[in-house]
Amino acid sequence: MNSQFREAFETLISEMEDPPEWGDLASAQTLSPPPRRTPLSGPMVAVVAAVLTVIVVGLVGLIGSEGEPAGTIIGVWQFDGYTVEGQSQDVVADVNAAGEPWVTVTAESMTGFAGCNAFTGPYQYENGKFTSDLIKDAAWCGPDDGTLMDAELAFEALVWHEGSVEVSFDGDRMAWSNDNVTLEFVSVESPPTTELVEPPPMSEIGQLDCSPAVVEEARVPDEGQEVLHIARDADSNVVEVEEWEPLRYSGLNAEGRVIVELALGDMVGAGYQVWTCSN
Repeated sequence: MNSQFREAFETLISEMEDPPEWGDLASAQTLSPPPRRTPLSGPMVAVVAAVLTVIVVGLVGLIGSEGEPAGTIIGVWQFDGYTVEGQSQDVVADVNAAGEPWVTVTAESMTGFAGCNAFTGPYQYENGKFTSDLIKDAAWCGPDDGTLMDAELAFEALVWHEGSVEVSFDGDRMAWSNDNVTLEFVSVESPPTTELVEPPPMSEIGQLDCSPAVVEEARVPDEGQEVLHIARDADSNVVEVEEWEPLRYSGLNAEGRVIVELALGDMVGAGYQVWTCSN
């Protein structure tokens, strides 16, 4: 701060026609106050103004470094682009997302739509970084080999990754990032209201192949039931269940053919998603 004061003084004094001497200014601090108020000269007014300006700017800078950017993250943001391992993509509904994703940030929580699933939860923001404890649905939009999940998978790779997320700002834009993933946002007045894209009917999912019929999906609450019982409720021909991925199960008939798929959602109380072939 001392160097800022000195620089402000020297700049202003160098531009004055009748500048005061530094000694005059220094001695003014030790003189007894005059018996009556004397108006300041023009040069002195300018110097005092410079001092006040430097003080105000310095205080704002100090406050900003401590309090900012805690408030700037608050608002409504549309998720419109991402970069994963150096490859950048715009978020486009019906191409790499089932709808236009967004996030609303308050002082304590985040709520939004990641491209296929809704999410919500608390977060902690400090020194330009945040950690969160968000929970979301576990639906899969579109066929397994489609791209409607790409934006959400990028979002998931950053937000549900261990460690903090770095936040930066550029005008009305915000970026979240770590070493491998960057998400781009633009400030908006309200969340997008576009309807979700209706994905085409699936004929297969996971290990379940319903061709030429289509896959039907149902949701079953997780009430402590065994997976085999849930699979048999969906199709009585199930004789055994295999876990082929964490929290993903296949129900097999007597011939060893997969006739039911199950997935346990990662949201408390979400229960199971159950897929069978239509009649």
